[in-house]
Amino acid sequence: MLSFLVGALCLIQGSLGGGLPNPVVGAYFPNWAQYRPSPATFTPQQMSPIMSTLNVVWYGFAYFCPNSSMVQPYWVTQLSLCQGKQPFEVVSIEPKDPQFYQQLVAYKSQNADLKVILSIGGWNFPSNFFSGMVSDKTSRTTFINSAMQFMSQYGFDGIDLDWEFPKSPARTDQVKITCYQFDQTQDAGGQASDGVNFVQLVKEMRAAFGDDKIITVASQADMAKAADEDIKGLFDYIDMFNLMSYDYTVSDIADSPVTCPNEPLNPPVESTVPQKDSVSTTINGYLAAGIPAEKMSVGIAYYGHMWYVPGLSSQADWCKFGHTATKQGKCCGPFASTMGTECGKYSGLCGTYMYSEIETAGFETCFNNATQSNIGYMVTPQDGYTAAGVWLSYQDTDTVKAIVDFAKNKKLGGAFAFDISMDSMSGSQFTYKLTKEMAQLVGGN
Repeated sequence: MLSFLVGALCLIQGSLGGGLPNPVVGAYFPNWAQYRPSPATFTPQQMSPIMSTLNVVWYGFAYFCPNSSMVQPYWVTQLSLCQGKQPFEVVSIEPKDPQFYQQLVAYKSQNADLKVILSIGGWNFPSNFFSGMVSDKTSRTTFINSAMQFMSQYGFDGIDLDWEFPKSPARTDQVKITCYQFDQTQDAGGQASDGVNFVQLVKEMRAAFGDDKIITVASQADMAKAADEDIKGLFDYIDMFNLMSYDYTVSDIADSPVTCPNEPLNPPVESTVPQKDSVSTTINGYLAAGIPAEKMSVGIAYYGHMWYVPGLSSQADWCKFGHTATKQGKCCGPFASTMGTECGKYSGLCGTYMYSEIETAGFETCFNNATQSNIGYMVTPQDGYTAAGVWLSYQDTDTVKAIVDFAKNKKLGGAFAFDISMDSMSGSQFTYKLTKEMAQLVGGN
C-alpha cells in the first residue's frame, strides 16, 4: 500500500478535492503500447512492480463519437467503433480495452490509495469533435451521462479531458498503422467560443459527478493556448491540471531545423534557439494567472527528441542546443520529409526514442546545466541501429530530480509520467528508474 512522507517532502498539506491523493504520483497508461515488439510490449501486467509507488493512473485513451455533420475518421468508417452509439457517447478504442480496464482497477486491491481515471481525447482525436460537443447543452449532457455510465461500468474514479486544443486551427493528422500504412484524421479545428463552452462542460460535469468523482484536464504548456483553454474559468470545477510540460519543440515536423530541448526546466541560453519556453515558464505562468499551485501536476516526458547533425566530434561541439540539423529522411511514410531521425525500434515514432531505448543505444551524454536537461550524441554507432550523427534531447533521473524539486518548491499538487511504458528496462523487465525518482522526490516511497 502506498504511504507518504510528511513534512519537507510533502508538496501541500491535506488532501486534494475529488479524492485525488496528495501529492499525486501519477502516470498515463498507453493502450497502444500493447502492439510494440517484444521486449517492449506493454500491458497492465508490466505495471505490477510499480503499482505500490503510483497513486494515480490515467488510462489513455478513449474517444467519443462524432455527429453526422463532422468529418468521419477511419475509426468510425473502418473500425465501426460508433456502431450502436449516439453522437458524443464515449467509446473504447482497442479490443482489449475492457480487459485492461479491469486489470488496472484490480490493482486497487493491492494499493488502497490508487485512483484510476479514464482519459478521453489525445493528440489524434480531432479538436473539432470537442468543439462541437461543448457548444451544445444536449451534446454536453449526452457526453456527461455516457462518461458517468462508463465510470460505473468499469470502476473508474474520474474522467480526464485531453482536448488538444481549444480554438486550434484546422489540421490533418497522419496516424501510423505500420511503416507502410497510414490513416489520416481530418480536424476542422475549433471556434472562438471553445474556452467559454469548455468551462460550461466542466461546470455541468461537476454538478453531475458530485464531489466523489475526479475531473482532470490535460492542459497546455504554452500560455497563449492555456488562455484559449480558459484555465481561469476551469479551475473552480476541476481537481487538477495535468500540465503537458514537454514537447516544447519536436523534430517530427518539416519546420523544425534547430536542435532544441524537449523538456527544459529553464529556457535555453543559446541565441540560436528560437524556443524559450520551459517547465518553469509554464508553472510560473499558471501561478501568475491565478491558478492555485495545488491544482497543478507537472508532466514528465519519458522520451527524447532527435535530429540528425553529422560531423560533430568533441563534447564541446555537441553538448549544446541550437545546431542546424540535416534532414535524414529515414522516417516512415509522410514523416520522411520531417526533421526527425529514424523511428525508435520499439517506439515506432519518428524522431523519438523512449528512455529505455536511449539507455541501450550507447549515446555519449552530458547534462546541460542551463536547462537542467540532457543531451546525447551518437559519435560512433553502438547498437547496430542508431546512426552516427544523431543528436538527442532527453530527460533522465537528474532531469526528473530538477523538475520535481522545482515543483515541490512551488508547492504543486504532484507529478505524472507521460508515459509509463517508456521507462527504463533491464532485459525484458521494466525497472522504472524515472518513476521511482519522481516518487521519491515528490513524496511517495
